[in-house]
Amino acid sequence: MIISGTLGGFAVYEKQRNKLKFFRQYLDFIENIKNEIRYSGKNLFDILSTYRCEYPFKIYIDKSIDNLSKFSFEDSWKKSFKLCVKDLGISDSEESLIVNFGLGLGKSDTQSQINHCEHNLQMAKPHLKKLQDDYHSKGKLPLIVGTGCGIVIALLIV
Repeated sequence: MIISGTLGGFAVYEKQRNKLKFFRQYLDFIENIKNEIRYSGKNLFDILSTYRCEYPFKIYIDKSIDNLSKFSFEDSWKKSFKLCVKDLGISDSEESLIVNFGLGLGKSDTQSQINHCEHNLQMAKPHLKKLQDDYHSKGKLPLIVGTGCGIVIALLIV
């Protein structure tokens, strides 16, 4: 019982940790896109195809690339990143920020694209700050609550 409570708490803890990691990777991605647009002159597909990242952000980038054979970039981006709401517990405002970023890519000249990236960086930083604060102040809470519930249930059964 105690172990199952702890494992339940660990699952919630991992979801929080992955959400924070995802958002950090998202900000790194925006920086990378901005630099690629500014200096490389590559098209959007080439930038996405050569971008290297880790789990969990990699899953959604890969799905977006895979969907490009069936859908437009906008639809592919939207379909891929709507999944992170369910998978990572991304809020509606965070989802909207991420989806709208993708919808604005590749739509205008280089300077406008760079400005779009800058704008999204500034919009995403408060979300990251809040996630970091929550993680540092409440990060271990699910583990403690899960373990505590497991102990209480074990004591009630005995």
